[in-house]
Amino acid sequence: MFSATALAWCLAGAVITALTFVLEGGLKKVSSGGFVFAAIVTALFSWVIAWMFMTSFSPWLASTYVQVVVVAGFSVGMRGLFGDMRGGSILAYVAGVVGLIVVAILSSAPMFHASSYANLMVPEIKERDATVPLVDQSQARIVTDELAKKRAAEVLASATEEGLGSRVTMGEPWGNKVGNTMYWLIPLEHSGFFKWLSHGTTPGYIAVSQMNEMNTKFVQDKPIKIGVEGWFDDNIYRHLFNNGFKSQIMGEAIFQVDEDWNPYWVVPMYLPQVGIGGDMPVSWSLVNATTGEIQTFTDEAKVPAWVDRLYHQKMVSERFDDWGCWSQGWAACMFSGNEVIESTAGINVTIDASLDIVYYSGTQFQNNKSEGATSGFYTANARTGKITFYRRAGITEEAAKQVMNGAFADFEGYHAADCVLLTLNREAAYFSIIVDGSGSRKAFAIVSQTNRNVYGKGNSVQAALTDFSRSTQRAGRDAAFEPGTDVASLSFEGVVLTLTPVVQNERTSFYLTLNTLPGKIVEVSEEKIGEIVVTKVGDRVRFTTDNAEAGVMFSTAFDNLGFELVEGPVQTQVDSRNAQAVKEREEAALLEGAMGKIRALSPEELRTLREFLRSE
Repeated sequence: MFSATALAWCLAGAVITALTFVLEGGLKKVSSGGFVFAAIVTALFSWVIAWMFMTSFSPWLASTYVQVVVVAGFSVGMRGLFGDMRGGSILAYVAGVVGLIVVAILSSAPMFHASSYANLMVPEIKERDATVPLVDQSQARIVTDELAKKRAAEVLASATEEGLGSRVTMGEPWGNKVGNTMYWLIPLEHSGFFKWLSHGTTPGYIAVSQMNEMNTKFVQDKPIKIGVEGWFDDNIYRHLFNNGFKSQIMGEAIFQVDEDWNPYWVVPMYLPQVGIGGDMPVSWSLVNATTGEIQTFTDEAKVPAWVDRLYHQKMVSERFDDWGCWSQGWAACMFSGNEVIESTAGINVTIDASLDIVYYSGTQFQNNKSEGATSGFYTANARTGKITFYRRAGITEEAAKQVMNGAFADFEGYHAADCVLLTLNREAAYFSIIVDGSGSRKAFAIVSQTNRNVYGKGNSVQAALTDFSRSTQRAGRDAAFEPGTDVASLSFEGVVLTLTPVVQNERTSFYLTLNTLPGKIVEVSEEKIGEIVVTKVGDRVRFTTDNAEAGVMFSTAFDNLGFELVEGPVQTQVDSRNAQAVKEREEAALLEGAMGKIRALSPEELRTLREFLRSE
């Protein structure tokens, strides 16, 4: 408990007391014994405050100056015990506080250091290839952290140790990868001081798959001694503080496990980069939650490969917002908001296509937040901190959640959980589970990232996909002769074996089977009702679909090969307009892609481009 830092704070308390007495006229009205008493009491007070709040003694940390001010105030109070005061110390300390505030503002305020804050974490700007999945879609999250905690509570209640549920509580769920699977990892914490005093450790932690809550692992042979809710040296932060980590800011501890399911805490250590602001990690402490062993790394490349998360998502979001705001200059950031970009509410943890853990968040222009429109989105590698920003118009996750909530408005308490951005039919779409008021999963929903009017819902993932495909078709039909974007589809041909029309919710769909697709059912909805109404068993037909994996395949186009529709001049004109609309959309897409690439050019590259165009 008594270290070099503690000694420094004791001496600081004594020195501040001496200064206070000098400013109040020295020892004219106070005996030397009274001064010594005041100095000792203030020194002990300074040490206790430093121990309680784990205050570092460093000129680079704001917490140091805060404690100096507190100790100075206490010393003034001690001097007041000995009689009249001239007020010199109060005036001096007030002036000192004002001076500290002025220095802090001049040295650290973003308005004076806009470029420094903008450059703390500069994202790489890329054009989004919608054909490439942003995340590993096989692990799209269908288990929320709330649902994982419910499942963990059920597992805890069935534990063989009697009364376990009363002596431990479930900590914060952490999304992490073990092997190639994403889990919610929930450490078990002490439920109170006396439970900690009696047992010292908790049995371990509970892992719940983010794809299937029934895939649950209760790890009871890896007891947790060091935790967030531990006391004294068993508290992760005090454990580090007592082991010499006193000159940096300890970030939030991240719970992770290695490939052998051993539990660890990863604690990023921060130092301010702009005066006393702009905190960035300068090292990482890896603490074994069972043994308390500490490993420290200043090079992220040397951290063990199984550690997936070194950068906390909150810090990443703050640094991205610094870039999105201050890169436009202090005037735009503070007043006009022109071209200022910021993260949307919340940041998701998921796995990308390379099976690395990434943070994902949408972005929006500061001046356009109320419309629910997005300026793009970004991903950040949780281990390297590298941010990639994709400029892309569309709707935000919050806007998508509002669409999903509206689709289930008839069900009281139903609402969308956090959205995940997937690639469906070569287009970006938000996917989310629908939960009730108690947090239990009830349904699934999908909303197009570029068109809030295109959405699907269902009691299963496949049902939601089918409904989403239908909505895409309806959007094409209803868009003033402008069909939806053509996507890569699979075509099938065969002889009709069975054909059954079904009317449900005032919608007519036809279900048929083909001799070439055993075990499959083809659904043709009312949007494609043309030639299906003259089709009968034995006819040869052709249809296309964008999902051949499903048992019930939704038809995106249908043709009875034995029947030919005769179109009049009006329909011919409509077809011509459709073709023109498709051409215009393709040209607009090419133009949007070109403008995106131009926006991503550096000033030097823009000058080179202008010179080239002038020469041409």
